[in-house]
Amino acid sequence: TDLIYNLCTHVWRTFWMPKFLKFSNVTCIPIGYKSGLILKNKKLDTRKYTWSFMGTVHGASRQDMIYQNRIYQKNLIKLTSEFGGKDSFSSNKYYEVLNDSIFAPIPHGYFHPESYRLYEALECGCIPLIENPHNFFDNFLPNNPLIKINLWSESSEIIKEMLSDNKIFSETSNKIRDWWYNYKIKIKNTFKNKINV
Repeated sequence: TDLIYNLCTHVWRTFWMPKFLKFSNVTCIPIGYKSGLILKNKKLDTRKYTWSFMGTVHGASRQDMIYQNRIYQKNLIKLTSEFGGKDSFSSNKYYEVLNDSIFAPIPHGYFHPESYRLYEALECGCIPLIENPHNFFDNFLPNNPLIKINLWSESSEIIKEMLSDNKIFSETSNKIRDWWYNYKIKIKNTFKNKINV
């Protein structure tokens, strides 16, 4: 990696790791979201589900996520046998559910802390509740307003607090939405500035 990156004027890459900090010519970008995204921009207080999760349950963390948030009955849980398997929702159905969800628990990915579901949730205007191993998202996305947790028991308390305080709920969702919008502009500008040098 060192040899290749040192030969490049600039490198954009996904899947951030601390070792890339030593390269001034490397910009790590989010892995993004899958195609077919349909935005409905529904207000959070009009959405059908308090939270939703669609995907595989590998490891204890995801099982605990579902267990800890079971008290919120207005949810949609769609468990699948494998990523993108035959029992998965279609892209349209997947985004339909996200567009109708207030909160989106985001467990870490299978091989890497980052997963597509974070960016899918942000695009659909959900409030992500992110599992944050080793402060990954604080290091990768500095100064972000995303709600990060270490234990899933924290997520049910956060949902309870936010649903009972309209001011905190509105301020948090607005901060996250505005940050994500501005972050995407910043990435676009980085591309423009580096390519047009």
